[in-house]
Amino acid sequence: EANDARVLQQRQVMEFEEIALVDGVEHTYISIKFPLFDAAGDLFALCGISTDITVRKQRENLLYDVAVKLCSIPDESLFEDVVRYLGPRLGVDFVMIGRLRDGAPAQVISVAACENGQLITDLNYDLLGTPCAYVVGREFYCVPRGLQQLFPGDNMLSSAGYESYAGYPLYDSADRPLGLLAVTHRAPLNDIPFVESILKIFSLRVAAALEGWRRLCPELGLYS
Repeated sequence: EANDARVLQQRQVMEFEEIALVDGVEHTYISIKFPLFDAAGDLFALCGISTDITVRKQRENLLYDVAVKLCSIPDESLFEDVVRYLGPRLGVDFVMIGRLRDGAPAQVISVAACENGQLITDLNYDLLGTPCAYVVGREFYCVPRGLQQLFPGDNMLSSAGYESYAGYPLYDSADRPLGLLAVTHRAPLNDIPFVESILKIFSLRVAAALEGWRRLCPELGLYS
């Protein structure tokens, strides 16, 4: 009502962000409101056009939360904090930071992993035949659904019942592959561009920390 009164008083088009309950759920709208005049130039009504931007606002708030979180995580607990944080924010069951160990065969060694809030240790696997093989040293890769059908030889996926996957590669400052940041879920993944953007944001700091870790601990054998 206050916004309507402003439009009628100033007799011009105005834009507002407004909140309203729809079926008991709070929604956010962008509303364009403007006065209507008759042939004599007298104001006789007000018109409004509103667009629901609830999802966009949720994404904006989450991105802000991500930025704050990324700046506040201490280096000493970075890996564990990231995998714990991303699961509920992306609505996925499993999050992992894995480092590459070259050799025959190439392997992924878990740096930190979390499934539904519980940290998992000693998770190592051969890279070949897994969706991670399409990520490490390559680019973002996603399987929104049907993961087990695409990778029938990956016993970890089938035993855990994962249905979807997304992974983002980690590179060092010389553009050499370090590993990956990956998520899996027991249901289809939605809003893939958003998932990619969040993984990309976190991958930058994770990769920098992993490269620093490699320098301090060359015995990790990331490239041997």
